[in-house]
Amino acid sequence: MTILNKSINPYGEPEAALMGSWPWGATWELYTGGTRPSGASTTSAICLLFCESGLVLTKTIKGGWEFTGGRCEMFKKDDFEHAYETIVREVSEESGAKLLWFKEVGAKVIYNPPGKVCINSESGLPFPSIGFQEYFIGWCDTPTDKPYGEEVLDSKVVGLADIGHELFSELHEPEELIILINYFTANTFKNGNYLPEALKAFWASNEHYFIQLSEVYNYG
Repeated sequence: MTILNKSINPYGEPEAALMGSWPWGATWELYTGGTRPSGASTTSAICLLFCESGLVLTKTIKGGWEFTGGRCEMFKKDDFEHAYETIVREVSEESGAKLLWFKEVGAKVIYNPPGKVCINSESGLPFPSIGFQEYFIGWCDTPTDKPYGEEVLDSKVVGLADIGHELFSELHEPEELIILINYFTANTFKNGNYLPEALKAFWASNEHYFIQLSEVYNYG
């Protein structure tokens, strides 16, 4: 993955918080909240999943620890399951946890290379030329069941005090974690929007860890 840019528009106009590209030629832009370009289909959904013990991660056959989530099931061309359905299903399959609450915090807009058709390996159908990967903050009970997804090797809960350079080096695109957590803290937690009491208490008692992450990785 190549990071091309990191900037927030000071005038509040819609602008990507982060931009990058992948080796096969696709480019992407990460937007926070509901800000994003129009005209794309949601093709995948990712959940930054927390429980009272910390951050829930999953390890799949693709290698490395990552956030729960995955592709929206594709029923026919341009017809995907809703991102909410994807999150509930993927959290259960990849962590063994029951999702109690979740809220959208951003989206990655993915531009597939012009003239190149990218095929969904599960359905055999082509992905749209422009797709959304939606991001959520989620809250669950501490997982007690084993994950059962076909591609899942393991899952674990990482205490926030243990999130450091070593873990970040294993994560795919860890910068997104900080940007989306910062957005959630400023726009949902700080504004007093409805949150489960357990999540509110967890966030308040661990906010200093989130601040430390932002300072260390320069995404404050």
